[in-house]
Amino acid sequence: MSRRSTKSYQFGKSLLAFCAIAHTLAAYGRDAAELCDKQILNNSGDSFGYRLRGDHCEGEYKQPTAASPLGLTIISFACTGTTFDLNGSSKPVLMWSAAANAPISIRADTLPEIRLRYRLDAEVSGPSARWTWNGDVWRALSISPDEIGIVIKGRPKLGSIDLPGTLLQARLGSGNSVPDCPMGPNIVIRADRKLTSVDVCAVPLLENGTVGSSPLCQRIAGPLAPNKGVSANLGVLRSPTGIMRLSLVGTSPGSAPSEPRFFRIKVD
Repeated sequence: MSRRSTKSYQFGKSLLAFCAIAHTLAAYGRDAAELCDKQILNNSGDSFGYRLRGDHCEGEYKQPTAASPLGLTIISFACTGTTFDLNGSSKPVLMWSAAANAPISIRADTLPEIRLRYRLDAEVSGPSARWTWNGDVWRALSISPDEIGIVIKGRPKLGSIDLPGTLLQARLGSGNSVPDCPMGPNIVIRADRKLTSVDVCAVPLLENGTVGSSPLCQRIAGPLAPNKGVSANLGVLRSPTGIMRLSLVGTSPGSAPSEPRFFRIKVD
């Protein structure tokens, strides 16, 4: 094959690959510029750097200098106590509480105390409640499931009301095995300042949007360092509507408790 025909063949392959990626992203209503986080995008040629990889963005990144989010933040709402063979070919699998037919956003990030910074961003269309990827970068970086925080957001309905930005209870597995969550999801919280305690409560939301009774609560005693992951577990979460309101209240040394910060969560 001549040099010219070889170049034409390589160009054709590149064009086909680009079109395939563009088609995949179009199916999810996103393009590469929107799907990947520009602050950490790495197009330097690093094999494991954070960049677009087919239908998702994934890889190692350098921590940006921007400040961490203010206040109390949930950085994982998932059951991740499972392992899979990092040396094999098993594909990691994520499942979540089903939501309405709207895009589902997925973010997996190494927890703040883990030195290796790894991120995965993806978006899938509802009502799908399962997503898998090849796991090659995950295996190459030797990432353990307990080093990862997972946040999946969707737009479930409460009656006829859409609830955008709701956290969906996630489960992590591999291959054809995605274990149930018999002990309930782990809720990993990050604060922007030193705290003496964090109070975590979850209460059902009823069909009319009002808050139910008998909240489940846990107090995490400190001292709690800023910008570190702190885990809470309220056990198996149940609600007649599948929707709950989660509240976080932090107490700083020598200060009164903060105003509660509220999140909507959807449980299995």
